[in-house]
Amino acid sequence: MTNDQKVLGYGGAGYINSVQVLITSGAVNTANNISYLNAVDILPTQVSRSRMKHADGTRLTTINLNFDLTDVSLAEVMSLYVRREVFDIEINDGNNSGTLGNCFANNITLSGAAGGLISGSIQATSVEEAVYSSILASRNSFVREPPEVGIRSQEPLAYYFSGNIDVRSWTLTMNQEVSPVYLNENGVNPGYLKVARWDFQLDVVTYTDQSHNNIEVRTNSWTLQGDTTASAYTFNGTTDFGMFSHTFASAADITTGAGDSIITIV
Repeated sequence: MTNDQKVLGYGGAGYINSVQVLITSGAVNTANNISYLNAVDILPTQVSRSRMKHADGTRLTTINLNFDLTDVSLAEVMSLYVRREVFDIEINDGNNSGTLGNCFANNITLSGAAGGLISGSIQATSVEEAVYSSILASRNSFVREPPEVGIRSQEPLAYYFSGNIDVRSWTLTMNQEVSPVYLNENGVNPGYLKVARWDFQLDVVTYTDQSHNNIEVRTNSWTLQGDTTASAYTFNGTTDFGMFSHTFASAADITTGAGDSIITIV
């Protein structure tokens, strides 16, 4: 039995580097990879036979945050489009919060489609453990900026603030190779995270045959360097238009090398 009062609805919030975003969902996950041993002899007459704990093993904490895009959160996401960028994420339900600091992004996705809002998601990993605490529910009533207390100062961006010529829907995905490295010491958390290559992929659905490698959102735009890796034309029946689609994947120029820029942000 509990007598605690809980705040439902939009009592919660999400933060990227202390910048509040319009959270739609999120989670902090900790995986404990415990080391087990199995006995060589498994006798048919034994009442119980199971694996045995050998060592504490390793631990890894990840976090994901899903949100609707605003001008402020767009600027914050754009600041993360740098390889090995370090940042903090907090999610809360208006009563309790979970924070993961010093994160590296595994994946950042932005997408827009006709009839909806522009949405974003971030998946990240850290060598640190999550910090859980209680919070004041009142601070998450609105996304606001002083002195406009209680007044919404940010509005979600609709799909028509984004796109390119004849674009019906689009998804821009950044993937970064983040691997935990565990040291030969008495501890379960990784000693550090190894960040290797990163890349971008743009998936676009258009009304006419196009080959876009760039997307605009509000007054900002991204242009990828690379190649179209897939394309298609699809007719979905008499209640819909025929649609063109293509996937554009980033790649560095071999004459410059792997350190060449693969995305230009304006």
